[in-house]
Amino acid sequence: MMNKQKGLGLKVVEDNVEKSNPNLPRDIKIAVELSKDLGQCTMCSETVETANFDLEDLAEYKISGMCKSCQDKVFKSPESMVAYMTTPDEVSQ
Repeated sequence: MMNKQKGLGLKVVEDNVEKSNPNLPRDIKIAVELSKDLGQCTMCSETVETANFDLEDLAEYKISGMCKSCQDKVFKSPESMVAYMTTPDEVSQ
């Protein structure tokens, strides 16, 4: 089960929403690389086990640092990404 803790990459993106960051691409790249070094998903901070990834999942992990569960949520549909990044209270507003 995924925890509700945010990964480093998601924190960088959310911080940019609050205050524009001219270094956003660089900061995302740093957050993704640090997350991978720590063995954590850049979105949810869960431990990532790449041993069971297929080639497509592994290629995406190398780019984004996302675990399989987050990859499935993000790439399933745009609506799923909005739901992933918001709380039920934010959606109803």
